[in-house]
Amino acid sequence: MYSSEDEAFSVLKEMKSKWEVQTEELWKELQPGLLSESSKYVTRVKPETFYRNSAWFTPILQYPENVLEVKVLPEHEAAALWLDSFHAQLQKKNCSEIPVIYRKNGSNVELSVLKEKKYSFFYGFR
Repeated sequence: MYSSEDEAFSVLKEMKSKWEVQTEELWKELQPGLLSESSKYVTRVKPETFYRNSAWFTPILQYPENVLEVKVLPEHEAAALWLDSFHAQLQKKNCSEIPVIYRKNGSNVELSVLKEKKYSFFYGFR
C-alpha cells in the first residue's frame, strides 16, 4: 500500500492529528450541555441532577449495591471532575475516577463515582 514504512507512519500521524482536531471541536460543542441540559451523553433527571448516559446513550437509573461511592465536593471541584471525565472519554483516554451521577446539594455536589473500573465499559471507557 505504501512505498515505505516512513510513508505509512506519516499517514498514520496525519490521521491521528486530524482525529484530535475533530475531537476537540466536538468537545467545544459538547461541554456546555453536560451540566445544563439533557444530551446523548447525559440525562437531566431533575434541574440539578444529571446521570451519565451509558455507551448506548441511555442512563442507568439503578445500580447494584456497592457499585458507586458518593463523594461530596465543592461545586467547582465536582464540575471539573465531571467535565474532565467526559473529555477523557471522548479522547479515548483512561480516567482516574468515573462519575456517573451529579447531584447539586446547596453549595456542594454529591458525585457518585464508580468504585471499580470493571464497570467503566458500560460508559464507553476501555
